[in-house]
Amino acid sequence: MVFTLYRNSAVNGALRMHVATFDAADGKTYNQTNCNAAADLFEGQPGVKTRFWCEPGRFKAR
Repeated sequence: MVFTLYRNSAVNGALRMHVATFDAADGKTYNQTNCNAAADLFEGQPGVKTRFWCEPGRFKAR
């Protein structure tokens, strides 16, 4: 299963921006774990005011 990493904006909390897609052949757990790890690393950087999160599936613009 594919997971997609998104982020919002410090200016617009409702904004939904594509950051990365995790689509390794190793399966759902592998992709979800790596997506969540990336979200934590991005969000954990000093001074970052945006939120990062993962959702199952490919990028969806709303």
